[in-house]
Amino acid sequence: MNGRSLWLDFAANRSLLSTGAGMERVTQQAQRCGIDTLILGARDDNGFAAYRSEIVPHAHAADPTYPDGYDLVATGLEAARRHGLRILLAFPTFCEGRLGGSNAGMAFQHPDWVVHLIGLEDGMLGIRPATDPRPSFQSPTSIDAHSMVWVNPAHPAVLSHELSLIAELMDRYPVDGIVLDRARHLGGAADFSPTSHDLFTSFLGHSVSPWPEAVCTLRPGDPKPEVVPGPYYPQWMEWRVRTITAFIRRVRSIMDRTPDRVFANYTGSWYPLYDQMGVNWADPSVPPPFPHAGPGYQAAGFARIVDLSISGLYYPEVEEDEASALGRPYWYSVRGAARMAKTMTADARPIWGGLYLLQYRDEPERFQAAVRAALEATNGVMLFDLCYLQQYGWWDRLREVLVP
Repeated sequence: MNGRSLWLDFAANRSLLSTGAGMERVTQQAQRCGIDTLILGARDDNGFAAYRSEIVPHAHAADPTYPDGYDLVATGLEAARRHGLRILLAFPTFCEGRLGGSNAGMAFQHPDWVVHLIGLEDGMLGIRPATDPRPSFQSPTSIDAHSMVWVNPAHPAVLSHELSLIAELMDRYPVDGIVLDRARHLGGAADFSPTSHDLFTSFLGHSVSPWPEAVCTLRPGDPKPEVVPGPYYPQWMEWRVRTITAFIRRVRSIMDRTPDRVFANYTGSWYPLYDQMGVNWADPSVPPPFPHAGPGYQAAGFARIVDLSISGLYYPEVEEDEASALGRPYWYSVRGAARMAKTMTADARPIWGGLYLLQYRDEPERFQAAVRAALEATNGVMLFDLCYLQQYGWWDRLREVLVP
């Protein structure tokens, strides 16, 4: 499956896409410049709907300036069909609120859903929910995380909620598929909630004590504390990846209700660091490069469960030798990251290379080189995001590459 896709983030393009005329202009421009697939955001950062949902409030509830009842998904679908483009829905998972806002998201309605982080406070190891940030609480995982409130991907009620929304979208709109975003744990310091403790002990078949020290502790580091593995750290890391893979399988079951729809997942390409996210997006035939990864961790690889992997090749350097010249691994480059993604997935499914356009600001030629590299090294390209194409005025630069 090949593709030349453009991501339309809900928050970043809220105003532009809030009318049918705005959606039409963007779709027409994308088609003119060689884009064949739109990836349209279906939720805001509160977890509210950019469509008419029977499960969660409309985005207007958190932002009164957003048109009440406006159905962005239906509008985007109609525009895409008029211009012969595929449309996939971007579905951000496990983020259900924003800090410092109206406290409107589901995370604030269900405090037990909220991710709990380990951190150091006055030199002592502690556990704190992500909705209670304190400057004195230092964690390897940023509590802020772009001000979004993450929820526990192992919590049964969280899983039911996310899956119900995916099913609602797929049942209601004849789009071409879905792209999961943030289908992962917040980071290596999460989640140490009572729910995760109980689920992990059930996975082991016996109690774990002391908690969380039996899994890991922290030591001071620069700029953040560093994780020190405990005796149950390998089992913990396996349980975390199994949790995400089980979720991926359940989404697969929803997608299989309707044939010929694409099930895609979006992750970072930096696999040697991705164990901290509790995700094994590799093929199960490929051994993970982690000392803690046993047979169960490897077997949890889900590359064959999805139809398409979108891999974030998020590096300013395009060629591998550029990364080497800076003393970095080869995969700190667009082409090297693509090689890493293809190696770890064993080419089990197509890969589209994702580019973060902000990294090429004021360098349009480097942007064009990155697009070419992604197209040459993978099965397609995903441009993140529409807002940067608009801001930088790069539509014609994109057309030069995609419509030579």
